[in-house]
Amino acid sequence: MPLINSDFEIGYAVTANMSASSMIQLAKKLVSESKTVSDQDRAEALALLAEAKAALEQRNKILHATVGDSMFEGKMAFYNSRRKNGPAAAGQQPQVEAAFHGAKDLDEIGARLFRVSEDLWGYVHLPPQ
Repeated sequence: MPLINSDFEIGYAVTANMSASSMIQLAKKLVSESKTVSDQDRAEALALLAEAKAALEQRNKILHATVGDSMFEGKMAFYNSRRKNGPAAAGQQPQVEAAFHGAKDLDEIGARLFRVSEDLWGYVHLPPQ
């Protein structure tokens, strides 16, 4: 929101119903096109936004997965509803993506999301060049 306008209400009005992914895309565009952000800050902010997108995608694959009852070495199966390698050939069942995560994996994913959100907060008010 602050990248749009320092007035909270204007920034909020623009981003109020945007998904996190859409806000990341908007922030990337605003940072990329800003005339007041230094090259170093731009590069760092864009790297953080790329990490935020990757962390969000990883989170979404878990959050929107079907959790299976299959346990493998203390890990639970998470089946992604997206089909692997496109549609199946005629007469064949499509394959679904599956990932196995244990409690430690899920903690690390949560910590990644927290770190990137904290890191991005440092770029809310980018210093002028």
